[in-house]
Amino acid sequence: MPIAFRDVSHVYTLDPKHTRTALSHIDLNLPQGKMIAVIGTTGSGKSTLVQHLNALLLPTSGEVEVDEYTLKHDTKMRFKPLRQKVGLVFQFPEYQLFEETVAKDIAFGPKNFGLDEQEIDRRVHDAIRAVGLDDSFLQRNPLDLSGGQKRRVAIAGVLAMEPKVLVLDEPTAGLDPASAAAMMALFVRYQAQSSDHTVILVTHDMDNVLNYCDHVVVLHEGSLIYTGDTPSFFNSNETMEQAAVLPPACIVMRNALIQHGFTIDVDQVYTEAALAKAIAKEVKR
Repeated sequence: MPIAFRDVSHVYTLDPKHTRTALSHIDLNLPQGKMIAVIGTTGSGKSTLVQHLNALLLPTSGEVEVDEYTLKHDTKMRFKPLRQKVGLVFQFPEYQLFEETVAKDIAFGPKNFGLDEQEIDRRVHDAIRAVGLDDSFLQRNPLDLSGGQKRRVAIAGVLAMEPKVLVLDEPTAGLDPASAAAMMALFVRYQAQSSDHTVILVTHDMDNVLNYCDHVVVLHEGSLIYTGDTPSFFNSNETMEQAAVLPPACIVMRNALIQHGFTIDVDQVYTEAALAKAIAKEVKR
């Protein structure tokens, strides 16, 4: 599903005399069927950018193209069809659970979109299994679940709408390493289900970017400073410094070894396994 930003700016009006520019003249084409990271410091415009994808926000100027939809500042349309295609999971989505059972919470979105009961039931069961929980959870009260289980249920509610694009705002925030890895594996599986599935991940976790994402979008003070493949981003010290991000330990170690005389191909070595192989080769040599 094609997604493009054409000279998009977004300005928040705080009061009649004060405004804040969150996005400034963004031109961006997002690749389809990929895991995409959107990164940048706090206040760089990441969340503002992704909220344009399902019309939670409309551009102050410019336009956003999402599939057959063109969104402008004065767009007036029924946004439900678009929001069926683009599912947005906010940070700490477990705080948005409100129904008396897990099944009802997951079914809320599909029911709101007017699907029949048989289709809703199918989607609820598929979604709960997709997030690694079994059907026994469906009749439980969401408030009785653990924090990690609540987050899985909240994500299942978005997956039940079967979106083509899944947008996730800091989905592993507050999770322990094992739970975070399991959550990322869930998103990888979802993306791999179909060449049409695109996952867009807003994150500060550079290890997740390195290990799971194909493409990186970098924002800085509301401006786009990089868009391209993940290895190229981590091979550009200048871009990482401008984005004010700390490289993953694997990249830090690789670069330190190069500075100390190791011969390592930076275009090929950007994972822990590849780095270990390169070190073994150098030590043997």
